[in-house]
Amino acid sequence: LKAKALGLTQTELAKRINTKQSVISRIEAGNSNITLKTLGDIAKALDTDVIHLIALDESSSNEMAATVI
Repeated sequence: LKAKALGLTQTELAKRINTKQSVISRIEAGNSNITLKTLGDIAKALDTDVIHLIALDESSSNEMAATVI
């Protein structure tokens, strides 16, 4: 996540978006279904756009999968 580039810990980012550190950990690990609201909150906290937090990967079935980076 961009948070690391800004020197933010998971705990600091969690405080900025009013959630728990464990939520941020699961998001970074790809083990959470993130809501658009949470994604927007993270983008705002990191002073970036949502699109910069998402990597689109084309799977073998030609469907698009979004992963929070």
